[in-house]
Amino acid sequence: MKEGSESAGGSSVDIADAFVEAAPRIDRMGARFAFDGEDGAQDACVRILQSRPRAAPIADPVGYLLRVARNLLIDMSRARAREAVTHSAPAHG
Repeated sequence: MKEGSESAGGSSVDIADAFVEAAPRIDRMGARFAFDGEDGAQDACVRILQSRPRAAPIADPVGYLLRVARNLLIDMSRARAREAVTHSAPAHG
């Protein structure tokens, strides 16, 4: 474990290290969803850091970051699909 990180895992240092390690994988994952993976990686990291005060320690920060990023990309994809349906539906009136 790196110096300055919490012994139980999940410190902001661990998350920053996980971000550096996972960012290229998240970027490729984002490309499969036709999104900018860098945005997905950053959003996932921000979401994890915002939850830290109330969350349990993270045993596998890289795996957790990948899971959060994947879930965010799925949510973004679903929102884009809903928006496409909404904009393509004929107006009733």
